[in-house]
Amino acid sequence: MGQPFPDLKSNATILLQAAQPAMPKLASGKFGLTLTMAVLLHLHPDSEWIFGEMLRVTEGYLVVIGIEKQSNYKVLARQYRQDFESLGAIQIHDVLPTHTTRIFRPR
Repeated sequence: MGQPFPDLKSNATILLQAAQPAMPKLASGKFGLTLTMAVLLHLHPDSEWIFGEMLRVTEGYLVVIGIEKQSNYKVLARQYRQDFESLGAIQIHDVLPTHTTRIFRPR
């Protein structure tokens, strides 16, 4: 059985590094789709400027998957809709199972 998306590897840019040093180096509007999954809930409040950077590098859609309500010593409760709309994004879709999935579009 072949790979489900054989061209994805050669067409995708996947960053596996800390966002704080990586994001400022990326060009504005570089990505048609930006996906973050279970990452932002660990982000320290001093690094929330990353939200604006995510919108800056996204030309098409930003998909955020993560927990919003839970808060403990490892994760912070988030309000992704409020966080990204306060930066000018438009939420175009949300799915609220156990984890939250929200899709935004930069203005």
